[in-house]
Formats: sequence, structure tokens, C-alpha cells
Amino acid sequence: HDTPLERVLPLDMTPRQRKESLALMFVIDTSGSMANYVGPDQKIQLAIEGIRAGVRQLDEEDKAGVIGFTTKIVTDISPTTDHEIIIREVGKLVPTGGTKMYPALKRAYEKLNAVDAKQKHIILLSDGRSDGDFNTLAEQIAADQIYVTTIAIGDAAQGLMQTIAELGRGNYVPVQNVSQLPKILADEVRQTQKYTIQETLQPIIAEVGSAILAG
Repeated sequence: HDTPLERVLPLDMTPRQRKESLALMFVIDTSGSMANYVGPDQKIQLAIEGIRAGVRQLDEEDKAGVIGFTTKIVTDISPTTDHEIIIREVGKLVPTGGTKMYPALKRAYEKLNAVDAKQKHIILLSDGRSDGDFNTLAEQIAADQIYVTTIAIGDAAQGLMQTIAELGRGNYVPVQNVSQLPKILADEVRQTQKYTIQETLQPIIAEVGSAILAG
């Protein structure tokens, strides 16, 4: 691309690309510990800003949903292209109670499994510990071509979060500087957006006697 060779050829060396359809679920811990402050900011507010920053990275046709959880699921928004709903509704997340992550992750998996999209991705964020057969669930999610990225804040069960990401074929992101959450979430969304070549190129020599091929 952008070489003398490209300039003498009757074609563009950079194939056109299109982005594969994407469906994304944010699974966010809204337990009481998310009310803790980091400097001037609550962890839950940083997580909310992170989700909003991530949603703003999406293209219009991309779908996004949110599961907020404590000991039960408290927010349940199915994947939608109406991104303004996500941006508005996550502002209602209120930290309270304990942490029970397994039902929330399972719900996100079930919702994505029902969506028609080439790329399916779960971004799981927690600062707590939780019980459940996560290994089996993560393997099942991966078998259905859904990727799981985990973001572990502070004293979260880091080993568990890392295992879920490895079995779910996603990224594991341990976070010590919680103020970086908005940027981290936006970056993870950006990494989910994959592009594919629209067309294959099969070059042929159309004019064997051309001067450019002499010698």
C-alpha cells in the first residue's frame, strides 16, 4: 500500500473491509463494595462511565445489553441497537448487598446465544468473590463461540476471574488503579470489533507483452 508499485497498478492494494456484526453484554457487579470511593469517585460511578464510554465506541448496527447483579440480577437489558437506552439505564445502577456472579453470567450467555451476530462478547466486571461452577459455564460459553473478558477490581477473586477469561477465550484485566475503568472498558469494547475482507483478490496477467513486464 502507498508504494510506487501500487501507483503503477490499476488496483488499490488495500482491500475494502467491513465489520462483522457484533452483540455485546456488560455484566456488572453492583454489590455494596462498589459504593466505596477511590479518590473523589465511587467505583460504581467509574463503572457506569466505563460502560457509557464503551457503548459510544459501538457502530449503529452493533447490539449491546447490560446485566447488573448483587445476590440477584437487578438490571436486565437485552442486546439492542438503541444505545441511548443503555446509556440512560446504567445511570440507575445502585450499589447494595452481596455478590452472586454465576446467575448473571449465565443470563448474559443465554441472551447472547439467542442473538444473530457474527461476534458475541461478554465483558464481566466484579470487585468481589462468588461461588458456582464457573469452569463448566465458561467452557459452554466458549463452545458457542462467545468470548468472555473479565475485569477484576482490587480484591476480586483474581484467580477465578483469570480462569473464566482463559476458558472463555477472552482477556483478563486486573485493575489496581480504578480511576482507569472508563478507559479500560472503552478499550475492551474497541478490541471486540473485528473487520473482515469484503472480497478476495485473484490477480492475473492480462497483457503478457506489457512494457512493465519486459525482462
